[in-house]
Amino acid sequence: MLSVLLLAGAQATAFVMDWDRVVWSADGRAGQYANADGSGVDVSVSITLSDARFQSSDVSVERGTDGPDSLVLSMDAFNDSDRYSHYMDVRIRFSRAVSGVGFDISGINHGSPGNHGQGNSGYAFDDLIERIEGSASGVGVAPNVEFLPGSVTASVLPTEDGGSTVGYSGVSSAEPGSLIHVSWETGVVDDVSFRYATGPRARNNPSGQFIGLGGVEFNPAVPEPATMIIEFSLLGMLGMRHFGTKRS
Repeated sequence: MLSVLLLAGAQATAFVMDWDRVVWSADGRAGQYANADGSGVDVSVSITLSDARFQSSDVSVERGTDGPDSLVLSMDAFNDSDRYSHYMDVRIRFSRAVSGVGFDISGINHGSPGNHGQGNSGYAFDDLIERIEGSASGVGVAPNVEFLPGSVTASVLPTEDGGSTVGYSGVSSAEPGSLIHVSWETGVVDDVSFRYATGPRARNNPSGQFIGLGGVEFNPAVPEPATMIIEFSLLGMLGMRHFGTKRS
């Protein structure tokens, strides 16, 4: 009976946060999806750019034909190639702890080489995904990042505070670009984030830089504290009843 009670609280169907269902603010910086996919979990999204010239057009939804819609993130409003000052932070928060969180980041590549009239040599753009983080109640939970060998380069990069982060960049300039799958499938999280930046291989004033963020899968398999109390209370009652029956 214990196993039945615990499994009833722990197992649930995986849900998908389809970007087409997100209600966005007028400036495109924040989005809300209440009761995402009927899960009972509210999901909020915030997007922060390092440059004041944020435009609502920097964030758009591309309708999918064979699955959930993708969130397209563009950074054409910038005019420098410093990854410390040319980036977009994406944060996804859940109204309660969830498990099995995972999503794809696609279109990771770089532009053609040359100075392109910008006074320095380098790629026209250089997609870089870094600072992939997750947490539960403020405690960090390490992500798992998967990609096809030879399609993406993973490298350790310094951060402004003297620390380090792993950055993922595309090997090829070919479209549609490479893909990484980010997940916290073995951990519980309520907050996940990543930074989309211009990589160090880009020239000044990069252009044509964008990526796609696929639907976010999650599983609200973590029982609420009140649910766990009820389960263990029922367990205690059943145990006492079973003990009394054996004694009589």
